[in-house]
Formats: sequence, C-alpha cells, structure tokens
Amino acid sequence: MTDPWQRFNEAVADAAVTMPDGHLRILASRIAAHSTPATAWGITKEPPVREYTAAASRIIGAWTGLPDGVSGVTVAAAIGAAAATRTAMREHESVSLVWTGPDTQHIRAQRTSDVVLAVIAQARRDLLLVSFASTRVDRIRDALTDAAGRGVNISLLLETAEAAEGQYQGPAVDPFEGIQAARYVWATEHRPRVGGRPAVLHAKIVLADDRVAFISSANLTGRALDRNIEAGVVVTGGPIPKALFSHFKEMAYGGVVEMVG
Repeated sequence: MTDPWQRFNEAVADAAVTMPDGHLRILASRIAAHSTPATAWGITKEPPVREYTAAASRIIGAWTGLPDGVSGVTVAAAIGAAAATRTAMREHESVSLVWTGPDTQHIRAQRTSDVVLAVIAQARRDLLLVSFASTRVDRIRDALTDAAGRGVNISLLLETAEAAEGQYQGPAVDPFEGIQAARYVWATEHRPRVGGRPAVLHAKIVLADDRVAFISSANLTGRALDRNIEAGVVVTGGPIPKALFSHFKEMAYGGVVEMVG
C-alpha cells in the first residue's frame, strides 16, 4: 500500500509539473482557507479549467489520508514549495536551437541526424521516437540497437498508411525491422475527422528518459535528417521532457495510442 505522505507528495508534485503558475496560486489560496479536507471538496467544482479540477481532487483526496491536524495552510505551503522548486528547475533548464540548412552569421547549421544520435545516446531507461514519415537510416538503426543493448526501453510512435487512410503511403520496407522496440500508433477511433478523413500524426520528437527532448520539424528520413532545411530545439532538464514523457504514458494507458507490435 502506498504511504499516505508519498501519495500526497506525488499529488502535489504532479500539480506543480502540469499546472500554470497562476492556477497553482489559486489552488493554494483556496485550500489554505480550509482547516480539513472534508470542507475543501467544494473547490474542485470551481473554475478555472479541467486540469485544475483534476489536480485539486487528487490533492484533497491525498490530504484525507494524512494524520489529523494537517491544515489547509500546511497543504498550501506544500503546493507553494513545489511551485518554487519548479521555478528553480526552470532556471536549470537549457534550450538549444538545431538548424539544418544554410549557415548565416547568426546561426551555424548542424546535421539533425547528429542531434538525434546524441539524444539517443543519452537514454538510460526509456527512449521515445515520434515521426510522421520514416525511412531506413543506418546510423539511427545502429544507435537504437546500441540503446536496446544497454537495456533501454524503446518506444516508436509512427504514422501508418492504414491509420492515415491514404494520406501517407508509408515506407516500402520497415525502417526499424529487427529493432527491439514497442510499436505504437495513434488509434483510429481517437482521431478527429474532417471531410471524412482522419487527422494524421505529424509530430517529430525524440525523448530520452524524462530528461532530454528534441522537438523538430524533421521526420526520421535521410533527407530530413541531413539535407532538408529543418529546425528544432533540444530541451534538457526542466518540466518539458517530464511532461512529454508523462503525456505519452497516459495516452498509452488510455488507449489514445495503442501498441501494435
């Protein structure tokens, strides 16, 4: 059974990761006005947004499991401490631009493939690759093989011709054949439809653990990784990689993306 304090700490930490600063302040001030969780449930029905309601419900639910005497002021202080920690984490977050294409005096080009390889090399537990189009790129395959060999759990979230219903043809040969990885696809029933056609998976992300995220315009194809004009950012540390990692897990658990292999 989960320790009540651990459950409470996790609820507060989750709110600090997912909620904007203003919403955290609103939540803390409302909880501080209550001496017990029994009287605080009403604030879960107040604005501003669904994420606020979910976080408030989880924190108050965890508060009910704590010893008597833990006041709303104490809970609000914990929320404030978590928010301050997030702010400090942001100060240690680094964001760098990745540009593949012509140089200028302002920006020096890099091969996007080199950045993808560097992010893959940093993965120690989990690695997620998301792409619309993909083709066989031997350097990427070798890096993924190495990652699997050191025990990294690899997940691939890719568009497919079947799910896209003709809007994407897909590669003639599976680019990741033989790679030890879990395959996911955006479930058809969870795709909006416009004009009778489903939306397509168009994101391009490489996520190493919950620590480093490369968000790019580049598909996992040889042309995009080395020859096209492409732009992206590498985010190291801070809340963004953590939020992306948690978001993918929740989509997988909820069936929004489903495992296909």
